[in-house]
Amino acid sequence: MEDALDILNKINWFLQPIADFVWYLFSKPSGRLILFTVFAAYLLLPAFDAVRLRILNHKAASNFGSGRTGLVEKIYVFFSALGRNFMKVISNAPVLLISLLLLLLVVGLSKGIETIDQFVQNKQHIQELQTVLKQLDQRYKVAEIEVTERDLKSDSTRLEIRFFDSSLNDFIDKKQEISLPGGIIYFDAMVLNFEYSEITDSDKRNLVLPYRIFSSAMPQSEGIPLMVKDEKGVPYIYKRNNKEVYGLDITKYNSYVEEFSNFLVDEEAARMAGIRNSNGGNAVHTVRPVRKGQKLSIWVEQTGGLVIKEEKAF
Repeated sequence: MEDALDILNKINWFLQPIADFVWYLFSKPSGRLILFTVFAAYLLLPAFDAVRLRILNHKAASNFGSGRTGLVEKIYVFFSALGRNFMKVISNAPVLLISLLLLLLVVGLSKGIETIDQFVQNKQHIQELQTVLKQLDQRYKVAEIEVTERDLKSDSTRLEIRFFDSSLNDFIDKKQEISLPGGIIYFDAMVLNFEYSEITDSDKRNLVLPYRIFSSAMPQSEGIPLMVKDEKGVPYIYKRNNKEVYGLDITKYNSYVEEFSNFLVDEEAARMAGIRNSNGGNAVHTVRPVRKGQKLSIWVEQTGGLVIKEEKAF
């Protein structure tokens, strides 16, 4: 199949420029203007040239007459030549029609090869996205949280959060320190639901990503964003090292992970891909009010759930 497609693409390398030019001439206003201009020039230029030759002939014979060409004669010569040119077009109509059909055949063949190539590429794209999704569809750690301060008098909490980078199999160097009111903390999550997407290969899957934190004394809409993504907008938990990736090279895997990451923030792109993007309203919280020195871990489950428990529970 790949060999046949490669041969077709080589054929199309020659056909496509011709097909694109023909398609331009007949489909675009500027292209049709070019066709009309060429046709008009084919008819009119020989007619003007016939008038010019008649004038030159009269001047050459000026010793035997006035040497002038009358207006009526000019008009007669012009339209006579124009009529002859038009009749040539009519007489060559079968050849022109066959040429036009051949050109349209080239366009159709080129477009057909493009359609086949696009179909194969889309199929391969979906298969590779399925491969990536299978490698993301697992249980993994998102972050570890330490309660560094819990002030009951002011009812405020201070947290230190470390985020896990799956490609390093370790935490990133930078920590996020957060202060917020209240003693019960909540994590809001983004969810990508693949129920309507071809990517799932008929299996329902959810990808979950906690992205902001709020509390019992802070509205969800005013939640504090979490540093769960790198500078390219890729969540650390989606990253993998070369040894962990199967079925794809690491460069292609990373490009597809960036595509998935875009679905988290671009609801329209996600919808067009058959993916339901749900941001907000997916909150989980600690079982009880936090206390100073408490350490918690955030985990994403293979079922698409998000859990927060004390470290000793794992």
